Amino acid sequence: MYKPHTVEQYKICRYLKDKEGFALEQFSLSPLSRNALLLEDRKGEKIAFEMKGELIQEIPVPVPATADGQV
Repeated sequence: MYKPHTVEQYKICRYLKDKEGFALEQFSLSPLSRNALLLEDRKGEKIAFEMKGELIQEIPVPVPATADGQV
């Protein structure tokens, strides 16, 4: 399981586990930034969360760049 590298990522993990009831061991967690995490389930479904100030909220999943670097 992914280990948070920032306080914000840690707080997002705690929020998802305690408030939202996610079984985090069932997801792949990836950092999007020092303030955001991406969760992916075994089917490939993705959801992202970000911490702004003291607020943790769902954010749009970023679109991956193509091989030539274009979005």
